[in-house]
Amino acid sequence: MKQHFFSAVVSLLFCAVTLHASDTSVDGIWYDFDNSNLTATVTYKGSIYQGSGYETYYIGYTGAVVIPETVMYQGTTYTVTSIGDSAFFRCAGLTSIYNYGEQPVSLEGKEDVFTDVDKSACTLYVPAKSLALYKDATEWKDFLLEAINGVPTGLDEASGDVQGAPRKVMENGEVRIVMPDGKRYGLTGCEVR
Repeated sequence: MKQHFFSAVVSLLFCAVTLHASDTSVDGIWYDFDNSNLTATVTYKGSIYQGSGYETYYIGYTGAVVIPETVMYQGTTYTVTSIGDSAFFRCAGLTSIYNYGEQPVSLEGKEDVFTDVDKSACTLYVPAKSLALYKDATEWKDFLLEAINGVPTGLDEASGDVQGAPRKVMENGEVRIVMPDGKRYGLTGCEVR
């Protein structure tokens, strides 16, 4: 009896560790990785449970968020193919999304992906050749849509950066993301002034 109980507890702990081990942050975005298909799903940063677990406070993205076409994690490149349930839930401070996917990700069947995001005040930047696709896509058409300038136009000869794309820089020993409009963000997504 004790052995069965011990086995059940170990199994539950293993499942809990497995479920949470896949939630990983890369460049300030949280992902679930599928190693068998080499795909990644954008997820939410996390949540804090207060009291008896009935109150949930979501730690959401703020400012500008960059969703790449691919992401590298532990030496493996994954294709970003989906956005998970509640990925941007209660992210009222979200001001812009840079989505480099040429095809709009279908959010059909997903729950609360953009709940509390003011789409009329949040700019969605997408590749210029994909702008019409995003304007027709159900979950994406309500954002302020703009083409990502300069993608792909090649490298800026002076800096080596892709023109019109966000870039990573080191400032005072910390990594910053500099957006095309000059605004700077830390890896937590908060604007740095």
